Amino acid sequence: MEIDPSFVRIRLKEHRCSLTWRQSMNYAAAIQDHNPWYFDDERIGGIITSPMQAVALTWPIIEHLQDFIPDTGFPLEALLSIVHYTEHLCFHRPLVPGDELTIQGRIAAILPHRVGDLPP
Repeated sequence: MEIDPSFVRIRLKEHRCSLTWRQSMNYAAAIQDHNPWYFDDERIGGIITSPMQAVALTWPIIEHLQDFIPDTGFPLEALLSIVHYTEHLCFHRPLVPGDELTIQGRIAAILPHRVGDLPP
């Protein structure tokens, strides 16, 4: 299926979420990142979360992409065959438990490619 390249740069609907200390510590423990800044809640300034937790926070968008694409005529049936190819995140400051986040993505590119792994 060919997708019209005019959909590139379309902004997705906002995703709002909260970041809890439990999510923050659980994520760091799960990826075995033992940085004390992620666990020492007695540290001046408290804990921060691993920057890579942002990927986990954006996953609901990828998982339910059809709900985040605005009514622009995008062929939703194409979502059955797309692959989440890459992600670019901009960090403005460290994430800390208690943050109320608004995440808004955009379609950066529509790239056709063959089925299978990318060459190294």
